[in-house]
Amino acid sequence: MPRPHLRRRLAAGALALATTAATLTLAPPAAEAVVLPNNFKSVGYMPSWSGNVNSIQYGKLTHINYAFVLPNGDGSLRPVENPSKLSSLVSLGHANNVKVSIAVGGWNDGDDSAFEALAANSGTRTAFVNNLIAFVNQYNLDGVDMDWEYPTRAPRRTTTRC
Repeated sequence: MPRPHLRRRLAAGALALATTAATLTLAPPAAEAVVLPNNFKSVGYMPSWSGNVNSIQYGKLTHINYAFVLPNGDGSLRPVENPSKLSSLVSLGHANNVKVSIAVGGWNDGDDSAFEALAANSGTRTAFVNNLIAFVNQYNLDGVDMDWEYPTRAPRRTTTRC
């Protein structure tokens, strides 16, 4: 007959083992990543201003871009809209083996002046890259989708005096 302290240890060990087994059986199986022919990618966009992350058909996608975060001319980033939505998207995407990236820029009513300003200087370009890396790490993202629409040389404005 085991001693009382040995019985308590055995009971505690059995309880821990039963708890671990119950936890393991309750966890949902890992989702399979979608495999497309010729290593094609199926990319979707989730706008920050509409839509529900629970209604995404993750099983049909390889990548999702969260739209958008906007740059400032000094290389910093404007605060992302609906950060809790982005966090939920990352959690659900990763649980379904879908890579999640941040889309930077977008149409922005045709105003690409911040991109133009930051691109014109090596210091602001460096700040921009460092801020993007920090953003990716903060939200556990898989990458960045650069969506600069449309990079052009701005025409010089001249003033005519009469």
